[in-house]
Amino acid sequence: MQMAKTPFQIGSFEGTASALRLLLAPLVAYGVGALLGLPRLEHQVLVLQSATPVAVNAFLLTKEFGGDALRVARSVVVSTFLAFLTVPLVLYLLGVG
Repeated sequence: MQMAKTPFQIGSFEGTASALRLLLAPLVAYGVGALLGLPRLEHQVLVLQSATPVAVNAFLLTKEFGGDALRVARSVVVSTFLAFLTVPLVLYLLGVG
């Protein structure tokens, strides 16, 4: 499959998947880290790791097991672009830098 030969249409699925990954996951990770009483650095690493975009391996697994690979590929692209805004925001909120 080649993304260049398919129309790039962003729908609610891609936006929702990106929002869950880039916004909700760091909030959950922050709460879990606080509950576990992680030291500051480990807590920051946990939250930052959870704020990264949808991984390409999600696409590979979806393609392998017969899911909607185009939809997942679009989610990877959208979340990667949005991460340019959200990762610096997460870093700022964590007090890094």
